[in-house]
Amino acid sequence: MAPRKRKNGEPATAPVEKAEADGTIEVTLASEPVKINNAHLREVKDALDDAVRRMLTLPDQFKQNHRHLDIVLALGWGSVIAAGATGLYGYLVEFEKSKFLVEIGVALYCLLSSLRYLYQWFVGKDIIFVGKRRSVAGRIETERLTLSARLTPTPRSNPTYTLSLSYKRTTNSGKTLLQATTVKPGKETKIATWFDAEGNMDVIGFQKWAGEVVENAMESKTS
Repeated sequence: MAPRKRKNGEPATAPVEKAEADGTIEVTLASEPVKINNAHLREVKDALDDAVRRMLTLPDQFKQNHRHLDIVLALGWGSVIAAGATGLYGYLVEFEKSKFLVEIGVALYCLLSSLRYLYQWFVGKDIIFVGKRRSVAGRIETERLTLSARLTPTPRSNPTYTLSLSYKRTTNSGKTLLQATTVKPGKETKIATWFDAEGNMDVIGFQKWAGEVVENAMESKTS
């Protein structure tokens, strides 16, 4: 898979390095500068998650399914709209006349917020990527890949990032299962490996590590 060509007038991008796997996946890694606050673990995890997603959504790789994010955003926006509309109605209409509908609005807000929390906790969990791709090699095959990531904050001096995944390869419109692999518990790495003292991330190095985890699962090498 060739790197993307620069269009006329487009500024030069950061250096690109190509890492080829043994035959299942070929990943082109673009080294884009990433700097975060080392003390903010949420920023650390987001940076690592984003690097995984960028790697897997390059041309000829997987097409990402945004269903989990869409549901969370829909529930979140729904609760915000319910709260805003309820507050505005209560402000414009006197209390006795607005009380019934305000109570309904508050109940709707609580319901949507609770559904969002429950969905994230029980369904979305730690999922950071869901994708699939199709290939034709004498027959149409479909690959489905789901990755989950968790950051363990202990020890505080060097937290651990754990990447878990499930991979399925099917044919015959999903009726015939050719391969199914699960990496759980996942592969661990210390985040200090990928960030320096100033918070600069080794994007290429981390993507190579994550790419190997995915590659091994696709080749059924989960040890």
